[in-house]
Amino acid sequence: MENDFLNLENIAAGYAKKIVLKDVSFELYRGEIISVIGPNGEGKSTLLKTIGRQIPLLGGNVFIEKKPLSKLNSKEFAKTVSVLLTHSAVPEFMTCREVVASARYPYTGFLGTLSSSDEKIVDECIELLELEKITSVKFCQASDGQRQRVMIARAICQKPDVLLLDEPFSFLDINHKLHLLKVLRQISSGGTSVVMSVHEIDLALKISDKVLCVANNSCSLKSPEELYSNDELKKLYSLGENKFDPYLGISELKAPIGTPKVFVFSDSGRGISFYRQLAKKNIPFAAGILFENDIDFPYASMMASKVFSCKPFSKIDDSLLQEARRCIDSCEHVINAGISFGDVNAPVRKLLEYSEAKLWHIQ
Repeated sequence: MENDFLNLENIAAGYAKKIVLKDVSFELYRGEIISVIGPNGEGKSTLLKTIGRQIPLLGGNVFIEKKPLSKLNSKEFAKTVSVLLTHSAVPEFMTCREVVASARYPYTGFLGTLSSSDEKIVDECIELLELEKITSVKFCQASDGQRQRVMIARAICQKPDVLLLDEPFSFLDINHKLHLLKVLRQISSGGTSVVMSVHEIDLALKISDKVLCVANNSCSLKSPEELYSNDELKKLYSLGENKFDPYLGISELKAPIGTPKVFVFSDSGRGISFYRQLAKKNIPFAAGILFENDIDFPYASMMASKVFSCKPFSKIDDSLLQEARRCIDSCEHVINAGISFGDVNAPVRKLLEYSEAKLWHIQ
């Protein structure tokens, strides 16, 4: 394919001849974003360091535009590939602007003097990562989150064809994490390819064209849709009883074990805070009756010991109502977290009325 840019062919990666990953093969196209995910210690950073020539390749080949990576001299490589590792060395007493500007050195002459066009690129990258207010601040005096954004700006300022990022969302608050998603999509649309290792699975699935799953000394390339639609993530991370919903990007501890002591009525997200309060206190509870397209349903499925549910817009069966009534009979308390009634869930109103004697009145 003509857009084919970076190729890994059966590479082996590791340290001091100890192989951490083997037989890794995939293709990266121009403007494509690949996220590398997997448990700690399985080789995500090792893979990026190998591609980025930070550690020697132990086997196989890496090609950039059909040319072996090893054939590029240092200056050619610096103009082609930019690498941001979790512990990249930076002179602490440089200003934040100077750190970003240092990415332009591969493009300068013998004296290392930045041209007006270099300065313009530096300004653009500072603006892109919203760093205008700290350009004169010493790098050593910046916060961890600010340092991370400076280093990302530096990596982008290098104007590479391939951007390798090791845990780029580390230290960033939620606003800057979302902003970085926007930035990465922006530069990828301009033709820069991105390979990044991430622990934030929800963010990876939002932005990635492909996802490389790393575990047990090997890798497998998946589409985000594949990870949404089956138990791949559960297997990859050995989640066991812990829960993660890739659609919503939410994770919860396993539900309290035991016969429900509380029955929660809710819909439209109004039950979630009550579910969490009960789960934190390790109180087994039941939730229902929920339609499976209600936002409360996936949360209840993670935290409740029993969920009463039915298909969206379907009639609520009498047998389900009777089962829920028996559960209410055995519960000590009932919580009405808030529920709206219409024709389709009218039977739930009668169920709530039936449970009035056990209702906790929430102020």
